[in-house]
Amino acid sequence: MSSGGESFNEFASQISRPLFDRILRSTESKVSLNIQQRMKPELSEFPNRYTYEGKVKNGASTHGIVIPPTFLNGLKGWISIYYPEQDMNKVNCHLLGISINGTMARDERTMSRYNVANVTAVMTLIERILPVDGYTFTLLVPYLGQKSLYIEALQKLSQRTGVAFEHLPKVHTIDTAQGHEADVILVDWTVTNSDMRSDLGFLQENRRVNVGLTRAKSCLLSVGNEEIASGELTKSLKLGSKTMCRYELVEHWKDMQKKDVIVRIDIRGNTPEVPSGDSDVSEPTDYKILGSSKMGWGPCDGGNSWPDEEEKSKEVKHESW
Repeated sequence: MSSGGESFNEFASQISRPLFDRILRSTESKVSLNIQQRMKPELSEFPNRYTYEGKVKNGASTHGIVIPPTFLNGLKGWISIYYPEQDMNKVNCHLLGISINGTMARDERTMSRYNVANVTAVMTLIERILPVDGYTFTLLVPYLGQKSLYIEALQKLSQRTGVAFEHLPKVHTIDTAQGHEADVILVDWTVTNSDMRSDLGFLQENRRVNVGLTRAKSCLLSVGNEEIASGELTKSLKLGSKTMCRYELVEHWKDMQKKDVIVRIDIRGNTPEVPSGDSDVSEPTDYKILGSSKMGWGPCDGGNSWPDEEEKSKEVKHESW
């Protein structure tokens, strides 16, 4: 039973505990796999530091992972629309945040969250990279409302361009993506701020966010609004940390700001905001991104590498990469 959000079930915390957590808490001997073979090291750096306490090592083969050339060319062309003066050969494309100044809304019937501005911007990118052939590209969303918008938009795009639906990006919710991977992953977080826990919805659950951040092999595009990195929830710190937010999504956007890897799009006026370049990333390199004075991950081509009203959802558990 519950009243006003307060549970009266004394076993509630145990019932909601994932099986994986139960195993970790048990007294039985256990072995954790600590080498990831899926993704470019640039993509594993943040989840490894935030979730896995730096214990995960990158397999030797991961340093050679490159972005599919056809996708990379389309992505560069899309970015150059907003940053025409930028030398695209000096833009890191393995990890990019795409900050869009849209607003989130709710479907009155299902109460599922959606964000039209995000879909509008993302579809302009997708049209640039068609067809998806010879590599895998998946869109991940947290809400069924947002998934419905993308499927409808992709169907219309297929009809208008003649590109078969199977040569368009696949669309999944984050909760159905566990165990899934793709060369390119675009995660549309849908939510736009972090002043209250309800603003994040069920993205308060770090395991769900972690799944979204660890599906990509060569390129991760993180779509949302960077105001997520400056809400009141940033003051809520992770247990044992003096600086990191307890909510992984908030910390993820803070991390992208520090690395200066965010493309800023004014969807209403189509007026981009050029990054200031005030990055505090300390890795020494001459490569830049969108006007930044520092960038630690190297060029786009991957040629070099360096050492509550949400819909019901399946529970997401920690997963070995």
